Amino acid sequence: DVAAGIARGMGVPEAALLRERRSTSTLENLTEAVAALGGPPDAMVIVTDWYHLPRAVLAARALGLTARGAAPPRSAAGTRLRRQLAGLAREVPAMPVTLVRALFRRRRRHCRPRRPD
Repeated sequence: DVAAGIARGMGVPEAALLRERRSTSTLENLTEAVAALGGPPDAMVIVTDWYHLPRAVLAARALGLTARGAAPPRSAAGTRLRRQLAGLAREVPAMPVTLVRALFRRRRRHCRPRRPD
C-alpha cells in the first residue's frame, strides 16, 4: 500500500496497480502476483526499496519471469538512512537463500515461465 501510494503520487493510475497482501516473503509475493494475474505476464516491473530491488528482481528471474526493477527516490520513501543500511545488511545474506528457494520453487512448478505460442 505504501508503494502504491508513492506510485499514485508519481502519476501511476490506480487501474495499473496490483496490490498483493497475502504473502509474507518476496517469493510468496511473486507467486501470488502471478496467480492474481492469471499466469506469468510477458514482463513485469518490481517496485520496492533500492536495497531490496536486486534480490527481488533476481528472485523473479530465477522463477522464470521477465522482470526489471524500479525504486522510488530515497527521499520519497521517507526511510531514515539507518533503516536503509539495516535493510541492506539483511539483503546481502538473504540473496543466496532467496536464489536457492526460487530455483526449487520453479522446479516444483509453482511459477512457470510463459511458453511461446
